Amino acid sequence: MKYFVLALGLALAGCNFVVDGDHGGGGGGGGGGDVDMSLPIDTDLGGDVDLAMGKDLAGVPIVCTAGASSCSGSTLVTCPDGTAEVMTACPLGCSTSGGAHCNVIHPRAPVTTGDFDATGLVPVTLSSAIYIGTDNGQIGPNGTPLRQPNNDVNTYEVHQGIGFRVAAIPGSTVKMGIYTFKSLTVSAGVVVNVYGSNAVALVASGDVAIDGEIDVTCAGNYNLSVLGGTPHPYVAGPGGGAGGQPNVPSVGFGTGGVGGVNADNAHIAGGGGGAYGDVGGSGGAMGPAAPGGASGPTYGDAMLTTLFGGSGGGAGGQGGNVTVSVGGGGGGLVLVVSMGTVTLGSGNAAGGVNAGGCGGTTAAGVGGGAGGSGGAILVQAVAVHVAANGVLAANGGSGAAGNAAAGAATDGKAGAFGSAVATGGQTGGGADGGNGGAATPTNGTNGGGAAGSGGGAGGGVGRIRVESQSGSATVDSGGVTSPAAAEGTVDIH
Repeated sequence: MKYFVLALGLALAGCNFVVDGDHGGGGGGGGGGDVDMSLPIDTDLGGDVDLAMGKDLAGVPIVCTAGASSCSGSTLVTCPDGTAEVMTACPLGCSTSGGAHCNVIHPRAPVTTGDFDATGLVPVTLSSAIYIGTDNGQIGPNGTPLRQPNNDVNTYEVHQGIGFRVAAIPGSTVKMGIYTFKSLTVSAGVVVNVYGSNAVALVASGDVAIDGEIDVTCAGNYNLSVLGGTPHPYVAGPGGGAGGQPNVPSVGFGTGGVGGVNADNAHIAGGGGGAYGDVGGSGGAMGPAAPGGASGPTYGDAMLTTLFGGSGGGAGGQGGNVTVSVGGGGGGLVLVVSMGTVTLGSGNAAGGVNAGGCGGTTAAGVGGGAGGSGGAILVQAVAVHVAANGVLAANGGSGAAGNAAAGAATDGKAGAFGSAVATGGQTGGGADGGNGGAATPTNGTNGGGAAGSGGGAGGGVGRIRVESQSGSATVDSGGVTSPAAAEGTVDIH
């Protein structure tokens, strides 16, 4: 009767076991009483088992094949050491393709599925203004960093519960500093300035909530240059291209790598605007014989197949003067990747990511510098929620006014953290700077021209892409993406 009780228990457990119909204990044929079980199991207590726990009721492990794995609905069943099965719930489903495994997001390179490993990581909340470096992994000031820098940036290291490594971006000359968190929260009202030459990725195995501002404009790099005693107004956001300087062209990406074109130094015309998702404007001319610089070309695609930052704007012409103007740097490149939900702007202030280009500068007796283009933002997560105060912005910077007289003109502006256009620098005359691109229009506008000097052009917008499991972000009334985000389905398998 012992084998009959065993067969009944196994049938109720939903497993496929074959029990011979004769219980007489014989060997072959139809009367052998053999028990054919796909999983060997302890039967000393009459066959009562608890398959969910991988043990029988006496606590004896159910033997399984070491290294075996399978899917049971959305549960991954593995056998690490050949003694007991381990059941792992798979939130995104279980797949047997290529071997049984829990489905995961496959992010854009150089981020990998391995970056979701939360071993040694802790939940992180940034509740006050802070600087994040992309070149060495340091977060916060030198004396009391929230995270100390890596010993070797090319090797993944965890310090203070936060991971970091640097990796090359396929198809680009730029590298990316990849931070990994268990989860990440940026509190409302907090500005996080990202600095460094590398682009940045913020990756979490859990949720990401950005109710403050992740700033990947030129602000972090510019502010640090000021603290170093030598301001560099042409610097770019992390992963972006620098603005032009006299005799130093701006930095661009994509085919040809051309940023906004510097104006001819024989004249005091305006520089050409940086381009990326759309073109920048042309620099203001002094007349037919003294044209301003041209815009760089657009590059990349809406899929962000290859990851690029924004391009710099061109410098204004000096016309033989010793004073200089420079182009604004392009906006940076940032990835926000989560195996959970990314929420933007759910607090009481604007919250999200700003990858705007920076504005050109002006000076006495020279043409206006042009604005840099917006950079790039890629969000990949199971779900993306742009709440009422949420913002994803990659707007172009504006051009500076041409300045034939000291004190008569103003600099360009950085791309706004929102959908507003960055207005060009003003003279009160005809050599005003061009506006930067934004939600509408997306192109940078031309700099104004006058007999005395030309204004710098505005930079065009960058690119924004949002990928989620459903293929569509939830955008509440008031939520902003500028320019409009391309959307798609994140790769989950």
